[in-house]
Formats: sequence, C-alpha cells, structure tokens
Amino acid sequence: GLISTWDKVWQDSNYSSHQLRKQRSANKINVLVDKGILFKEKIKVLDAGCGDGTTLLLLKRKFKVDVYGIDISKRALKKAKDYAKQEGESIQLTEADTRVIPYPSNFFDLILSWGVIEHFNNYELAIAEFNRLLRPGGTLNLIQPNKLSFGGLQRKYLEFRGRWESGGQVEFSGRFLNKVLASSGFENIRYFAKPAYSDMK
Repeated sequence: GLISTWDKVWQDSNYSSHQLRKQRSANKINVLVDKGILFKEKIKVLDAGCGDGTTLLLLKRKFKVDVYGIDISKRALKKAKDYAKQEGESIQLTEADTRVIPYPSNFFDLILSWGVIEHFNNYELAIAEFNRLLRPGGTLNLIQPNKLSFGGLQRKYLEFRGRWESGGQVEFSGRFLNKVLASSGFENIRYFAKPAYSDMK
C-alpha cells in the first residue's frame, strides 16, 4: 500500500538524502518567492506530505511562519522530529493522509503540497480538503510532475527496469489540473512549467 511504499522510500532511497532535500526545498521556496508567494511572519503554513520536514524547517527559520506538517509515513515523521531536534526547532507534525486532514476548516493561510497528490487515484479528495482548510483568500501551492515533460517517460523506463520506488503516479497537464482545482472551488488559479532542478530537466 501507499504507507508501506513511502516508509520504504524514507528508509532506503536516495530520495531521502537530507542534504539533497535541503537544496531542492530551498530551490522551490526561491521559485515561489519569485512568483509572488509571500511567506509573512506568523502565517499558518501546512506542508501536506511534509516528508522529513526539511521545507518546514527552512520556512520557519527564514520567514518565522507557524509551520505544520502531515505525512502518512511514520519513518518520514520520525526523521522530521529528529531533524527539528538537531536544529533546536519545534514543528507540529501529525500522521495523516492528505485526503483526510485532522485540522479545522479555514485554519491555514498557505498550504504546500509538493509531489504528493499524483500518487493516488482520488486526488480530488485531497484538493477538496485543501479548499476546506484554507481561510478565505488563502493560497494553495501544488508542485506536480508535468505530463508534457520527460518525467512520465522516465517513470515508465524506471518501472520497466524495476527501479521505480514511488508507487503509482499520474502526471498532470496544467490545463487539466486547472479544471480539477476550479471544480473544487479554487479561484485565481495560475500555473507554470519549469525545469525542476539542474539534474532533472
């Protein structure tokens, strides 16, 4: 299942390299700032699928925001707690599925979900949850694999070789994701495509 897949990823995979994740999270945060997403002090930020908490720790340290993280993987959350302790920080972490998030409605100013919803078929449930949790005027930021990139071909190649680690995955076009978001009540939707990292075109 999904939990065992991601527990394994967080135990064995190069994906879980803390140094690599710090570099990539910093890269993504810089892109968001460049695109006008503001991390104002004391806003409540949820990282839905927070993994090892790297993004939360960077945001808390750089912008002094109130950070919350959820993930389905116990191993990921243990790493997040360990990293927070090493850095002398506290972050609020909850074991939860992004399709059923145990927080009250209108609670968050900003929700980040990076590389998460593509791993289950009923991603609409997660998007509906994000809409419920955001306060009026709040912002959702999704980072998803682009259907028009080489990522889908790379996934198929790795699946064929038996080296794909991330379970099921669907890639989205911007137009399709735009429709899904609009049907869940989101407005002022903007999307853009960008090479993820220098090693991932």
